[in-house]
Amino acid sequence: MNREGCFDAGINYDTGVNRFAGNAAMFEKFLLKFPDDPTFPDLKAAIAGDDADQAFRLAHTLKGVAGNLSFDELLKNLNPVVETLRAGDITTARGLFPPVESSYVKVIEYIKG
Repeated sequence: MNREGCFDAGINYDTGVNRFAGNAAMFEKFLLKFPDDPTFPDLKAAIAGDDADQAFRLAHTLKGVAGNLSFDELLKNLNPVVETLRAGDITTARGLFPPVESSYVKVIEYIKG
């Protein structure tokens, strides 16, 4: 895995490795599993389907994963979406979603290389 590309993808490699007790191989193993996680596509579908409750649960889950894997940019962009959905405002959340999708795509492209 090209560690230098992490920064451009919004991933803090060093913090991520530290979260895995300094085990870079374990951190990278979890990075490689992330593209198969269905949370983002399910979140996108819930927002498109005007399901604020489901979208909130999924956005909150994705926020936790992004935080644990040190996806700093994705986490930063998810925060306002989570809080807007917590308030039940799907319309505003939909408007805040494009930066989340952009950040997600950058992470996926980096991981898939």
